[in-house]
Amino acid sequence: MASTQMLHPFAAGVSPDVERARIHGLQWARDTGMTGSDRAVEYYRSVRLAEFGAMFYPYAEGEDIELASDAMTFYFLFDDQFDGEVGKSPRNVARVIDDLAGIIAGRHRRQEGAATSYPVYRAFLDLWRRMCEGMDADWCARSAQNWLDYLYGHVAEAVDRENGNTLTFDEYLVRRRATIGAYSSMDLIERLGHFTVPRCAFESTHVRTMRLLCCEFMLGCNDIHSFEKEKAHGERNNLVIDLARQYALTDAQALERARSWVRYRADAFVRCEARIPELCRALGFSGEETQAVDQYVLALEYAMSGYNDWGNTTPRYTGDPSPGAALAYLEDLAPVPAHS
Repeated sequence: MASTQMLHPFAAGVSPDVERARIHGLQWARDTGMTGSDRAVEYYRSVRLAEFGAMFYPYAEGEDIELASDAMTFYFLFDDQFDGEVGKSPRNVARVIDDLAGIIAGRHRRQEGAATSYPVYRAFLDLWRRMCEGMDADWCARSAQNWLDYLYGHVAEAVDRENGNTLTFDEYLVRRRATIGAYSSMDLIERLGHFTVPRCAFESTHVRTMRLLCCEFMLGCNDIHSFEKEKAHGERNNLVIDLARQYALTDAQALERARSWVRYRADAFVRCEARIPELCRALGFSGEETQAVDQYVLALEYAMSGYNDWGNTTPRYTGDPSPGAALAYLEDLAPVPAHS
């Protein structure tokens, strides 16, 4: 597996309730149907999704670490669906995404039926309810938009896969910033940390830039970690693959270019972070408001560190990358096309 060791200066952390995350996470995955077979349960344990939640949000404890674990379980098992039969039909992907978008819009159909009978739907219905608990309307609206961007990005991927589209580097970045799920996962920082960043700081150039850098750091790490597996599966759009194609590089050269791309974003984040005190002073923030901004910035560091460290160690990426052996799509968690 291609590694991203030593690409950032950020401290690592792990929630003290990581064992609670393990126990609850597997039970939640079973209850929602996200792990419906013994093989899927074994996969869940092996790739350490509960531990990932505890590394990404190390300050989360109690019910918060349960939500953190469940969110990570959803992201990855949901994403894997589109490596299977569901992902072969853009129309079917769109139907699934429209169902989930309906949950966000409050259009959940409470009667039992096709729209509520599959695991991905049940899991997201539960997640969205819990994520929004106690959060104000502004946060819910922001998180809703970030989730919609993430979800509908999978429709765009399905269309490109169906049509054999090869994206330009810039086109790929636009789509990948959405499908990596970074912005919706960053929104959970405030929900799990039980604080709110003052909006004038959140919308500042400094914090907006740091969020973008955090997002691109994660997508770069993920594409490096998954490069060998995706290449083996014939994937046409990946940061490393795109760099190799655009600059006529060997795989080794493209990997080193991608690592430099990620390292630059970590360094730029540190430079932005150094200017946060002057931002808070300029806005006349109280001690409590300044603390909220500092807490958010530290949480972004934990997120990048946790994402990188988990990706370098999980068998999801460290195992055999060949199509017949790679740990990825396991079972259908959403309706498959009628012809399949």
